[in-house]
Amino acid sequence: LCFAACWKMTQTDEIVVDSQKAWAEYREIGSPKYICAPMVDGSELPFRMFVRKYGVDFCYSPMINAGLFVRDLKYRSEVFSTTQSDRPLAIQIAGHDPDILLRCALLLQDSCDAIDLNLGCPQNIARRGHYGAFLQDEWELLTKIVSTLSQGLRVPVWCKIRVFSDIQKTVSYAKMLERAGCRLLAVHGRTREQNKQLAGAASWQHIRAVVDALSIPVFANGNIASRKDADECMKQTGAVGVLSAYGLLDNPTLFKDVRSDEAQSNLPPNRIRIAREYLSYAREYPVALCQIRLHLFKLLRSRLNAHMHLNSQLAVAKSLDDFENVLDQLEQLCDHDGVQFEIRLQDPEFVKSLEVSRLNSSSDEAKKALKRKLNRIDDENAEQKQFQPHNNANF
Repeated sequence: LCFAACWKMTQTDEIVVDSQKAWAEYREIGSPKYICAPMVDGSELPFRMFVRKYGVDFCYSPMINAGLFVRDLKYRSEVFSTTQSDRPLAIQIAGHDPDILLRCALLLQDSCDAIDLNLGCPQNIARRGHYGAFLQDEWELLTKIVSTLSQGLRVPVWCKIRVFSDIQKTVSYAKMLERAGCRLLAVHGRTREQNKQLAGAASWQHIRAVVDALSIPVFANGNIASRKDADECMKQTGAVGVLSAYGLLDNPTLFKDVRSDEAQSNLPPNRIRIAREYLSYAREYPVALCQIRLHLFKLLRSRLNAHMHLNSQLAVAKSLDDFENVLDQLEQLCDHDGVQFEIRLQDPEFVKSLEVSRLNSSSDEAKKALKRKLNRIDDENAEQKQFQPHNNANF
């Protein structure tokens, strides 16, 4: 009886790893290396189409709550949109009920190249909803979920995880998902507890151990602020591709070809130009204004900090034309003499002048914080001057 029960579990809950099929599927979507990570309100259709122009060769959708998607038609119409040229694409879903996750995935599988299971979200909303990284201790349930999806879908099932602090436990976790039917694993090299202010650096050592242990493709996630970082990550971890989330939000041209004229110039990205180009995609592929606003706040933060009245204006903008108007004003105020604002920010004295301006218009608490920041800037400037060689120095 025991043998029969174990045999039945192997047949229904675990699938023999077909690594050749997993690798064939990866090659069929172009063997992507530079990937836009799933981001709630961040990896929506216009942003995906935009970053594909600048070197991204694979995108994930924002996370979709499977339960809401199955039962709420309004949510279904708002949370996800795509177009024929929005490929290759993985659609990420989240939940804890195998049957509901399968029903959700069946509604979505014709619009993507893979269904990705979110096992990495560390936010409190995931704790309350019992999904994301808060499932990582429930291996029996995860085996059931992944095997149910793998057996019920035409497209491959992927998983995106966070690591445990213990490398061997992380490897065992990854191998369990592989046995259950996961055909590509994305590994964020931070633990569930490394979140927000406690984020810290991602561990590429954990990712390397997973790559060495699995027979399916592995993506890496964490510590990516440039294409150079991505290439170094793939070199050190052995991962076939690299995901970026916050790096792409800050600079959607992050993965552009390092051989391009723009990359060779070593100039900082022109954020006004980038924002205008993103808005052109938002006009072509309409989405909720809150999603567009998120991108503009991220892209224009340094300029908005210098002109806080426009920060408020952006927050209450009600149309794409309103957003364009804010861009016009920022460009006039920040680039008025033809010098790009981002280039000015490389000058410590200019940075100090901005902080002084903010200090004069801040509350008492904010003033204390800004004064501490100004003192640090003065210390850094003095240190730089101390080590600057004289013009007539010989080397």
